[in-house]
Amino acid sequence: MTSSWLAHLDMPSVLLTSLRPTPEGRGVTAQFLETANFGGTTDFRLAIPPARATVVNGEGHEAQDITLIESTIPLEFSASEAFRVKVTWA
Repeated sequence: MTSSWLAHLDMPSVLLTSLRPTPEGRGVTAQFLETANFGGTTDFRLAIPPARATVVNGEGHEAQDITLIESTIPLEFSASEAFRVKVTWA
């Protein structure tokens, strides 16, 4: 049996609720929701390693760069937080 994956989170209480292509077509915007009412960190991975990742604010603007660790996007979150991250390739 063959299997594959598109995205992976290592924290079961953080849900990936949306994954949409960016308007310029060189990336995706991912929306997350923390569901267990506690803050922490998680690693977000995509099947294709990203070149850049940024936190997106409520108005849809890039607010803060995320330092990639090899092909992993480390995310920090608060209790019950909804947050978005823009990931680009090239």
